[in-house]
Amino acid sequence: MIDIEVPATSANIGPGFDCLGIALSLSNTVRVEKASETRLKGCPPQWAGPDNLFLRSFQQACALLQTSVPNVEVEFITRIPPARGLGSSASLAVAGAAAALLLYAQPKAGTELDILKEKKNQLFLLKAATAVEGHPDNAAPAIYGGFTAVAITKEDIPIIRADAPAEWRFAACIPDFDLETSIARKALPDVYLRADVVHAISHAVLTALAIRNADIASLGRVCEDRIHEPYRRPLVPDFEEVENACRANGAAAVWLSGSGPTILAAFESSVPAKNLAADIARRVYLPRKVAALDNQIRNDFHMLEQWDDSRPLPYLIARATEVIRAAVECKPAQFPFELLRPGLRYLSSFRQSILSLEASIPFGHVCTYLELAKTCGKPHAYRAVASALSHNPFPLLIPCHRVIAANGSLAGYQGGLEMKRFLLEREGVPFSSSGMVDLQRARLWHCS
Repeated sequence: MIDIEVPATSANIGPGFDCLGIALSLSNTVRVEKASETRLKGCPPQWAGPDNLFLRSFQQACALLQTSVPNVEVEFITRIPPARGLGSSASLAVAGAAAALLLYAQPKAGTELDILKEKKNQLFLLKAATAVEGHPDNAAPAIYGGFTAVAITKEDIPIIRADAPAEWRFAACIPDFDLETSIARKALPDVYLRADVVHAISHAVLTALAIRNADIASLGRVCEDRIHEPYRRPLVPDFEEVENACRANGAAAVWLSGSGPTILAAFESSVPAKNLAADIARRVYLPRKVAALDNQIRNDFHMLEQWDDSRPLPYLIARATEVIRAAVECKPAQFPFELLRPGLRYLSSFRQSILSLEASIPFGHVCTYLELAKTCGKPHAYRAVASALSHNPFPLLIPCHRVIAANGSLAGYQGGLEMKRFLLEREGVPFSSSGMVDLQRARLWHCS
């Protein structure tokens, strides 16, 4: 059996979009051994199929090694929270490539780490993991440790590594919701102003030099971004409040870790974990996990504080109350759909897709069941769309009252047709004398 431990990482470090990264003390461990058939243990069912990131990287590395893919039994001991911007995907991609390399090389017991630390093998792991991940900013520090700067050229992946300052400490403020990288990338623009690009280049270079020179004061002055953080911050409720709490407690620099939602703060020596957790809880409703992380790779990780918020309304309830009040008062308001995803996981993927589309219908607009069905590629499934909306666990937060029949009739609604008409009229949706939505005057929303 082979045990492979891969650290958590924080990518970007402010302006170093897709190129800078640092290894942290939290880690995932994967135990691998050959078996008669491939089996995955300790893995959530939704990630236990052939698309499992470890398996994909394992197969990719075997292809690069030009060897057959053996059956393996894999046990996952995961400590890095997924979809939080701490490199959980990269850790699995690196582990998969490392497992393939070690099973191929068959080193003597006790020499496995020496094999993985060989320069040519580190580069192999980086290439294999990047082929699966698509970008090397998390994989690089996961493999090399410390602080890394990396790029992709036509023929190679150049990397420079440096020890992270030994006296620095990091606090990871981890929200209790996930944020998929694919969603965070969609928030970014396709075109940037030249001034913003120049700002990014200069500040990324200065950030790298500040870390290499252990100059935390300079890091605090230059660790700011215009390429990704301004567009991703709205996806993380209370980002500014958490940032202000970190700075008020002595953080020299604060950035969105990876694509988020974790917020990472750098301190010169120690993390005032209890004070920081309490300050965050005072500033925001949403409870936060605050963890002190050493910059070097270690085998232990301790949550120093998980604040038990005793105040009357947690963030989600407070925000939901605002949206419901706005609906009654005929004011536009939208609940962040990503915060609702955990409550939709028991629904089928089709129903989740329908609710995601429905949540995008703007205030004062209507859409038809048929339009939603066509957008999902199932034009004849408008009845299934209606069924999906009837199972909406978050009415008003996901405003399914804005979906009507193709002829303008209200069709159905969990709260009754009178309530549906009341809500639509409050939003200014016009009705005809027959009691149906006047399609000639109504603002129709099209998914495309």
